[in-house]
Amino acid sequence: MAINRIVCEVVLNVLKKRILIMKKFFICFLSITMMAVACSKSDNPPPVVDEDDDSDDPTEVSFDARLTENKTFKVGERVEFTLQGNPESIDFFSGEEGHEYEYRAGTPMPSGMELRFSIRFNLSASSWPVDNPDWGPLPWDKLALLVSTDFDGDYTFASVSAAEWVDVTDRMTFPPIQSSTQPAGPINLSDLTEIGKPFYFAFRLQDDHPKRPAFLIQNPEWYSILGEDRELIGYVKAGDPGENTFNFQQVDEDPDYPAAIAWTAGPQYNDRFSMRRNNSAASLGKQSWYISKKFDGVQEIMGGGSVSIPIKSVGNEALSRYSQTYQAPGTYHVYFVATVLDEDGERSEVVKSITVVVEE
Repeated sequence: MAINRIVCEVVLNVLKKRILIMKKFFICFLSITMMAVACSKSDNPPPVVDEDDDSDDPTEVSFDARLTENKTFKVGERVEFTLQGNPESIDFFSGEEGHEYEYRAGTPMPSGMELRFSIRFNLSASSWPVDNPDWGPLPWDKLALLVSTDFDGDYTFASVSAAEWVDVTDRMTFPPIQSSTQPAGPINLSDLTEIGKPFYFAFRLQDDHPKRPAFLIQNPEWYSILGEDRELIGYVKAGDPGENTFNFQQVDEDPDYPAAIAWTAGPQYNDRFSMRRNNSAASLGKQSWYISKKFDGVQEIMGGGSVSIPIKSVGNEALSRYSQTYQAPGTYHVYFVATVLDEDGERSEVVKSITVVVEE
């Protein structure tokens, strides 16, 4: 009996040791397996399935635009576009001047120019009787205002004559009666400025009247226009010695008979000059110029932005067609700008560009 008990205890101890070893092995195996599963989940997350995904949903955020008929169009022919999707809104840029997508934030343009001065026809009533109709209207046609961007700065009559000058006299306002000083402007010359080119203006006297009338320019001011701002770049200050920042240069067709140009700095007519032809008959009909300094400060500024045509607004029904008619030949870069709303309520912009060619 004692032997059997001893044998049983030995067997039992062996079994306990084996069970303990198997238990440790199982725990180790289980730990390794769990770590492997965790790593697998981290590297390859399962896809998220959108239960509401439906490509046929009419409120889908996608948007597209294209030519209904891809061809070259004629002036006056209707150009039709096909639209797909149902965005919140759509803005249309035709590509015509003033409706260009590229310039929606502003149009690059040269800085502007403006002149201000008052003008006066100065001749006594006895010399130019206002009650004598035979004398006709005041001879404002003897005086001209001109602008140049290619004058080379050589103040000789040959160089002045060779330059291209734009006559802007018709932009001036003239007093209807003599001995009356009235504003001639403001005279806007912004359409004549060019980036990278100098700017000059000049008064030209070409008088063939025997009475030698005098033309007075009073309180002249010269402004550079920079958007909403104006910079004073030329003015006259009366007094002795005074100040003349125009740096006018006189150029006469016949230097032997120059025009009489005189500055006045008095309490009644401050800051003015007069132009009158030479008192010799030899000066009749000859040109005399009074030319400003060169202005090199024309800059590129941003003008008003191009505007779009809103063709669909929030709450409107989906738009499937839109058409435009062009009245001039050219290659137009058309843009449709759509505002879309995604499933999270976030807005974004979708831009579609189309090139339209129009011929005569």
